[in-house]
Amino acid sequence: MPWQRHINPAFLLTLALTAFASLALTTDAFSLLCLLLAGGGMVLFCQRRSGRLGAMIAGLVYACSPQLLTIIGEGRGLLALALLPVLLWRVDALRDRPVGANFILVFLTQVALLAVGATAIWLGGLAALWIACEALIQHINRESSRLRAGPSLLALLALLLGTLAAIPFLQSPLPLTSDELVPLLDLLAAPSDMESPRLGMAQWTLALAGVLGGLALYLRGYRTRHPNTFLGATFFALMALALLAFAQSYALITACLAILAGLNGFWLEQVHTRYQASSIALVVALPIISIFPLQSVASDPDWSNSLDMLFALDATALISLVALLAALAVSLRLGKPDLAWRLYWGAPPLTSTALIGALAGAALAICVWLILP
Repeated sequence: MPWQRHINPAFLLTLALTAFASLALTTDAFSLLCLLLAGGGMVLFCQRRSGRLGAMIAGLVYACSPQLLTIIGEGRGLLALALLPVLLWRVDALRDRPVGANFILVFLTQVALLAVGATAIWLGGLAALWIACEALIQHINRESSRLRAGPSLLALLALLLGTLAAIPFLQSPLPLTSDELVPLLDLLAAPSDMESPRLGMAQWTLALAGVLGGLALYLRGYRTRHPNTFLGATFFALMALALLAFAQSYALITACLAILAGLNGFWLEQVHTRYQASSIALVVALPIISIFPLQSVASDPDWSNSLDMLFALDATALISLVALLAALAVSLRLGKPDLAWRLYWGAPPLTSTALIGALAGAALAICVWLILP
């Protein structure tokens, strides 16, 4: 798809609102860029699945989530969460058009994500598990879905080669540290924790509303622009519930909730014109308003892990080099795909009511920000 198709009002408005909301917490240029990358990447990933309005909501929910804003200043952790939606976006593009350029971009994004920190391997694992689940169901139901499993396997190969190439950066990828996974009982016993889900109630509310609204429309016969919309939504909903039930993983749950929140775009587009602008305004403002309790949070940057491990002349460097050469070889052998152009690859433009509602939501958030001390 041409790059100009991604530059739309939803994308630009998401970046503007993300910058406004984050300026209330930090003026650090690197943190601001990471938050913009997080919100913009989530918009790019979701806009073909839930439309441009839904993508804007997903981008705001993700960039304004407590998990990201409580780690402002922690360079590596924030960058890893910013790269995750970019990886999901490029994986989706590769599965739609399995060409060499898309393959190498997935490979490089996976390397960049894992190079940020060892525990980022679990973020890449979320993408791999998502691809595997969708590919399996598509293969079983290939006659109805009319989608092949080949591009999904190609995406898994790109992630695998990217993981191998990033081995020199991974100091201790396993097991997860206690900071990454917190048992649910321990979490509930410490409600004063700044990373408590109570601060993310807006994200959970929007995710639930999106799932229920999207499901209701689907049962009524409404069809989305992307055949994987509800298939992927089912995976991310089950993943969020599983992580909440067994172990609280803030980063993974945050990404799942943002994707599910994007489903609100479906039912908002079906609301009566009289109430549509006000409904959109409330939904857009909700994730921004929810960040204000986090304004007192401060974190110290930690860039202790340098990149000099890449140049360690040992077996890991050799594996990384072989993986890089393999990725280049695969990308060069991929020719033009014999896939028919599908209409769901392009998201429709925002309606005037949706744009007015989004701007009204931004104004509401600004008023709250000015009123609060």
